[in-house]
Amino acid sequence: MIQSNAAQPKVSIVVPVYNSKQYLARCLDSLLGQTVSEIEVVLVDDGSTDGSSLTCDGWADIDSRIRVIHKENGGLSDARNCGALAARAPYIAFVDSDDSVDLDFCESKPRAPISQRVMWSMSKMVASFSTI
Repeated sequence: MIQSNAAQPKVSIVVPVYNSKQYLARCLDSLLGQTVSEIEVVLVDDGSTDGSSLTCDGWADIDSRIRVIHKENGGLSDARNCGALAARAPYIAFVDSDDSVDLDFCESKPRAPISQRVMWSMSKMVASFSTI
């Protein structure tokens, strides 16, 4: 098992997963290869029926930076909200399960005071930033 050296992640990456088994490996490879290694990846399985659930669990078994939440299908927004509530880092990023990101994606986090919780998202090459 690959383990992170950091007790507290700097960035939580929330990935809602619904029937995207065919894309997960590419997505997770891009996330786990980040230049910022102090990350956690929160996979929120939103009631998948295509085997995505088992794929998520398999990845979590080999890398301790991955946490999996299994829930009944509630839609994309519900899955993102569930992941955001489970996130432990001061920065939260959202990445769709059928996307992959550049290896320096986490380096591009907004420069906000660490006392604020900051969220940003990446979807089809469009990034947005906000503080919460």
